[in-house]
Amino acid sequence: MSGTIAALAVLATALSPVSELMPSGVGLSYRRPLGQVAEYRLLLEVQGEQISLGERRPVRVSAELAFTEEVVAQGRDGVMWLRVGARPVEVRDASGTFAARGREHWPHMQVRMTPRGEVLGVSLATGEHWPGATERSFVSLMAQPAPVVLRPGRVAVGEEWEWESAGASQRSRLVGVRGEGAAQVARIVSESRAPLELTEGSEALGLATRVSGDVAQQSEVDLLMARGLVARHRGQMQVRTKSEVTMALAEGPRVFDMRSDLQIEFDLKLVQVDGEAVNLR
Repeated sequence: MSGTIAALAVLATALSPVSELMPSGVGLSYRRPLGQVAEYRLLLEVQGEQISLGERRPVRVSAELAFTEEVVAQGRDGVMWLRVGARPVEVRDASGTFAARGREHWPHMQVRMTPRGEVLGVSLATGEHWPGATERSFVSLMAQPAPVVLRPGRVAVGEEWEWESAGASQRSRLVGVRGEGAAQVARIVSESRAPLELTEGSEALGLATRVSGDVAQQSEVDLLMARGLVARHRGQMQVRTKSEVTMALAEGPRVFDMRSDLQIEFDLKLVQVDGEAVNLR
């Protein structure tokens, strides 16, 4: 009899309006304390081709990069300002172009990001200046993978969500949660697509450059839930670009075209937080 009463009590609780108001799932965010410095290692395997002046050139690059992210300011609603630095640890490529020039100075960038992972703005950090054309191309090629935008509120394992902004779109799903307490990790799989658009010029040199294209990405993220930090982010990107360089000459403008089609495999791993090593299983 007592077992029947207990079963009915559980059933009544499950069907009551109060149970519908109880939160389920887990909360996901990138909230991090002011001053925190996280260091990552990024492994890249890039292959594809570039077409310039009708000539096809194969691209094969292997690289290991060191990234640092420092939380330098915080605003309302948890918006963070991150000072992001990058340096090449090892670069190998068939032509030697990137390997030869890749060790020059890379500027620090300032990234403004919401707790969901929406990037609100990217700019040069104070006191930095743009590198030369070769270094800037290298930085663009080796850009860190796009962050996974998290769902607001709580999310249950197996649940999906979508995000769209300014022509970019992303579909993500929480596939599992493991560990307990401070070691709890959420695993998220994601697919995204975003347009590329860049226009710049130099009146002194008589040059104008326009780059267009798109990036498609498939990836898997491990998020340290207690710290709001990405522990690992691995996947593939497909990058297609079209560049037009217009040169002002005395006899009239001349236009040079270049196209790129690149496949990029990446593996981003967290290695240190505030100078202390992080051991991930």
